[in-house]
Amino acid sequence: MGRAPATAAGAAPKKAAAAAPAAVAAPVAVAAASPAAKKAKPAKAAGGAAGPKRPLSGYMHFAAHYREVLKREAPTLAQKEIIQAIGHKWNTMTVVEKKPFEERAAADKARYAAEGGKMKSVKTGSGKTNGYALFLKEMRPVVLKRHPGISFADVGRKVAELWKGIAESEKDKYKAKARAA
Repeated sequence: MGRAPATAAGAAPKKAAAAAPAAVAAPVAVAAASPAAKKAKPAKAAGGAAGPKRPLSGYMHFAAHYREVLKREAPTLAQKEIIQAIGHKWNTMTVVEKKPFEERAAADKARYAAEGGKMKSVKTGSGKTNGYALFLKEMRPVVLKRHPGISFADVGRKVAELWKGIAESEKDKYKAKARAA
């Protein structure tokens, strides 16, 4: 029929094509077996949790309740639409309507505290004050009074120059205050 017989040159590409998938599969298997892929998970505390379950806010109590209502009334709603409806409903509710959910949140917070949970406060920085920070706090108003309208960055530069210019004994006083604080 018009087909030429296979030659040695024609057969080589077919064998190479057949070998290619095996070469691609090998690195995937090696990557899955690598030690980095098999990191050990930290052991969980007894009971599966590290501490008491965090308290829910009034909004989260409402969202759990209203999500069930929406699923019953409109089972075809998409998740995005459910979330939007919950948010809209919460924002249009009066304080009186929100009260039962806020009361649940207060009870949940009390339960959490009774179980030994501690609410974390948002805190920036390391919590440690150094001598320069105390000097900066003291000198910022002085620099602002001497140079009205100065930018925030320039205030910092001026205070840094002042810090570099004071004697080590003066710096030690600020450092001692910081250690005492």
